[in-house]
Amino acid sequence: MKKTIALLLALCMVFALFAACGSSDDTDDAPVATEVPAEQPAEQPAGGDETSDLPPLDITPEELPHAGDDNLAVNADGTLKYDVDDKGYPLGWYEYDLPLTTGSDTLVYWDPTLMPFQVVNSEGANGLYQTTLRNTTGVNIEYQTVDFAGAQQAFSVILASSDFTDIMGSVAGPFGFWAAAGGGTSSDMIDQGFFANIADYRAYAPNFMFQIPRFDYDPELINAVWLNEEMITNMGPYIENPLPGTGWCIRSDWLEKIGAGAPTDIFTYDQLYDVSTRMKNEIFDGGTTGYPFFFATTIELQAGAFYAGMDTALLNTAPMVKVVDGQVGFTLTQDIDYQAIELFLKWLDEGLIDPDYTTYGTTDVAKSQLLSDKLGIVPINPGEIQGLEQYNTVTPNATWDPMHSPALTADWDWKYAHSQGRYSYVGGGWAFAKTGKNIPLAISYADWFYSDTGSLIGSYGVEGEAYDTPNSTYYYTDDGSIMKTDWVINNDQQQAVAWFMFSYQQVSFLEPIRHIHLANYAMEGGDRLVDAFYLWAEDYYAPDPDTKYDWPSASAKVTDEQQADLNTFITDTNTWFSENYALFFDGSVELTRANWDSYVSELYNQGYQRYQDIMQAVYDDYMEKRAEQLG
Repeated sequence: MKKTIALLLALCMVFALFAACGSSDDTDDAPVATEVPAEQPAEQPAGGDETSDLPPLDITPEELPHAGDDNLAVNADGTLKYDVDDKGYPLGWYEYDLPLTTGSDTLVYWDPTLMPFQVVNSEGANGLYQTTLRNTTGVNIEYQTVDFAGAQQAFSVILASSDFTDIMGSVAGPFGFWAAAGGGTSSDMIDQGFFANIADYRAYAPNFMFQIPRFDYDPELINAVWLNEEMITNMGPYIENPLPGTGWCIRSDWLEKIGAGAPTDIFTYDQLYDVSTRMKNEIFDGGTTGYPFFFATTIELQAGAFYAGMDTALLNTAPMVKVVDGQVGFTLTQDIDYQAIELFLKWLDEGLIDPDYTTYGTTDVAKSQLLSDKLGIVPINPGEIQGLEQYNTVTPNATWDPMHSPALTADWDWKYAHSQGRYSYVGGGWAFAKTGKNIPLAISYADWFYSDTGSLIGSYGVEGEAYDTPNSTYYYTDDGSIMKTDWVINNDQQQAVAWFMFSYQQVSFLEPIRHIHLANYAMEGGDRLVDAFYLWAEDYYAPDPDTKYDWPSASAKVTDEQQADLNTFITDTNTWFSENYALFFDGSVELTRANWDSYVSELYNQGYQRYQDIMQAVYDDYMEKRAEQLG
């Protein structure tokens, strides 16, 4: 279980890169984020039966010996500086007086970093962005960075000694290090007295808590924020105007060259097969100079991004829970998965897929191939498009454009699709040590990133005075709009804007923030890149949430008892899976019906039958609770 969860966490972080992990109801007319976020009026809750089992709220904060400075959201006498509704939730955004503190406390942040080029790795608290945060908020942060690949082992040492820092990154949540390192369930981290229950300090987090009434007490959101009726374990990122994180792009200049039409004319696997075969023969000289397709070692970078058109996902980190007509099952175990693997291996055998795909964890690893005309179809984030075009070393007019996710038919009824969500929960966010020197200040600091000011800085980075201001990431135009600086757009590292910004701003899928997802496209031509998101959203989101096949991961939660049951067998089960599923891909076991049926049967014998039974019970309980919440 430990290895599996750690791998899932690392992979989910990379796959969600620059991305929102859900959608919101207002994304149909979401503008390119070039305007300063204005103070928004509260979206008043409708109330009603759907909120009948909200956790009871006593908003009065816990009495503490050191409750921080006067500029927090709670007065010294315990009264609030903001108004709440009859359920105890804030009525609108709260804007802090700055700095938050003039005190001398230094909060220590244990920060698992994903990429070596993150500035905080080399410069710590003296980095450009970190200095801006300190000068703005007055909060002194000491960064203890650790490479993400070794973070689980590092956390195990911390857990053994109970030597937690004030702020712990990526600890809680469904993929957090707490469970992976043997700490137990998420509630254990609070019950055992290691971490603060944020619910006890929620008065200091008005912006974080406002998300619930803001979206009309959506049960999905409530269940994502609250672990149970008493606990909030961590503060993670919300997404403004969230859209699919990645999608498929194709070299449209090559399509034009071979007379194959526009990218948006491709709807089916058969059409894509025909196009990629022509690309292999007419662009890559029969496959001698490159390959049409980029795939990663995980096959899909984001579950269902390529195989949702077959009602499944081939993200191969582990079988994923899947619900069909109320019945729980798993990807990578069903007949349709056999057909999907068969299609992948056929294309691989015919030279349509780069055979080195097992060496690619992300598209960035294959950047040299992408920039030298050796790949033609790739899953990327729109923020990468501009860099792939700008820094191409062979074709100055290289053009990458989005295409639909392929499906079995042009009028496909999408089922393996995603529901609309607003809370990105994959990264675990921040948890706060119970022994922290100033918990109210630490939680207030996190909450500031959800405010208008904090959201702006966290999403856009460091302000400059003009387009070419060095060491700044955005500037204001004469009409008051925000645009990226030349320092970002034409950076010395030749990185796409999204990758470059990842070095300098809040990590939008790991840390607390109300992230303005479209901020990376505030530049000339940004509208075109945003349009890619909306094209992918047509396929990515289920029109009817009740017909979708994916698992409601934020809301359907296992109990402590169920988790303890899973822990008794899932480690060995997943180990067996990882060792045997891969054999179909490396040629060790031929993909035949008999071999496939044998693999599935043994996987269930190893423990997946018990896993399925538990998750069916979890899903049934969730649906019953959801029905009560919706009245």
